[in-house]
Amino acid sequence: MKKIVSFSLLFYLLLATRCAQPAPIETTPPPPSATPLPSVIPTDTPPPTQTSSPTRTPVPTPLLSKTPLSADFMDQLHAFYVIMFAIQLHTEIVSEAADRVLSEGLPVEDAFTIIREKGLSTERLDSAMQILANQQITVPEDLSAELTTLWQAHATATDVLSRWMDGEIQPDEVITELKPVLATVETAIGSAEGTIGKLVDQNGKVLTEARQGQLSAQVNQVFPTPVLEACAGESLNEGNVSRRGRVAFVSDRDGNAEIYTMNADGTGLTRLTKNSAGDYAPAWSPDGKRIAFYSQRDGNAEIYVMNADGSNVTRLTIHSKDDFDPTWSPDGTHIAFHSHRASENPAIFVMNSDGSQVSKLDSKNVGGWSPDWSPDGSQILFNSAYGLSRDIWIMNADGSGQINLTHNSEDDWWPAWSPDGERIVFHSDRDGNFEIYLMTILNQEITRLTDDPASEYDPDWSPDGTRIAYTSDRSGNREICIKNIDGKGVFNVTNNQANDWAVAWRP
Repeated sequence: MKKIVSFSLLFYLLLATRCAQPAPIETTPPPPSATPLPSVIPTDTPPPTQTSSPTRTPVPTPLLSKTPLSADFMDQLHAFYVIMFAIQLHTEIVSEAADRVLSEGLPVEDAFTIIREKGLSTERLDSAMQILANQQITVPEDLSAELTTLWQAHATATDVLSRWMDGEIQPDEVITELKPVLATVETAIGSAEGTIGKLVDQNGKVLTEARQGQLSAQVNQVFPTPVLEACAGESLNEGNVSRRGRVAFVSDRDGNAEIYTMNADGTGLTRLTKNSAGDYAPAWSPDGKRIAFYSQRDGNAEIYVMNADGSNVTRLTIHSKDDFDPTWSPDGTHIAFHSHRASENPAIFVMNSDGSQVSKLDSKNVGGWSPDWSPDGSQILFNSAYGLSRDIWIMNADGSGQINLTHNSEDDWWPAWSPDGERIVFHSDRDGNFEIYLMTILNQEITRLTDDPASEYDPDWSPDGTRIAYTSDRSGNREICIKNIDGKGVFNVTNNQANDWAVAWRP
């Protein structure tokens, strides 16, 4: 097998010596940036991953001579340039394939297929063999030493590949053995480009820099882009997570932030709002018949309410300052929200569910935002930056008895009370990035629910208290996930190029 691979690869590398100039490499433009969220949550999204495209014949740096060299001689230089570039490209592909097997779990057989079909194969194999047999390539004498070095390096790389395919060495050994080979190839090509530069009256260093700029892109384009699940967890087995219930959420899938509802399995999508301004932070009434939200449709952020089917939209607050994040009392008679109407710093307010009798809840003047009512209606959770960081606080429903629950040097956000009133869920960057945490009310014992380099945030409880719905930007945009509170099992509810966030579970 070694001899077969060695001879085949040698012939393959002569592909472009008499071929037409290849087409430019096509790239996929990145998607538009995510619409910023109107509230203080992580808004940075990772840069989009390049979409892989079909492999092209190695593209050499154009050689444009300033001196009157013969056309045949320029063809010979161009052919040599393509050959040495192909040697480097294919050696890089073998090394990269071994690295992808280790770092991304690329199946070994898939790696071999990529090497055979994208790294070594050619539609013009017969032509390349004929060119070699007829000695139609005459290498300039000044480049003969570099060509010898390149052939030797190529033979070594071919042997490494053969032993990998025969199971004699593992991917980490492939990478280790090819490292000095790649260095040798780079040195030889750099020397050759210096010679070529003199022959065509160009700067060899400039030629090298142009070639290196092409090399990385061509190597990456032959490998599939790993598809990230939008939700990270110990198990991506959808069967582990119940998908009962219905949720409301915000999405910009139709051009701007609007409120939608869907079943917890992602089916039954219904758009509730349709307005040129943004609509945010849906909150279900206790009977599930109405949804409160805030919108900028009348010039600034105000609280609105509508039926669960999107009909009968009614404005509840009318104030020159912004009002945000409504939450219902358990009996449905009141709505708490946060507002800047008292000062530039936000504070918690409460009003009747028809918008009347607005009053401020802030006995200690600690400020606050993102309120959430306890299941028995006696207390309200909220965020406050009264200390050195943003912490989760609790107070009585009349605004008295304000207590800091988390006391953390990092920021804790968006608390939500469990249906049984014994725990809260929130997101925090206390471990380096935003993750979801659970905390018991009685002894403030904290458990981390998610663990991923991406950000997870805005959690909400299922009505039965067994699951958490939240937002994740793991796949490069915001998607909605559902996870069991024991941390096992996760279900990716939404999966599209738009942003979906601010999920709220219907009671």
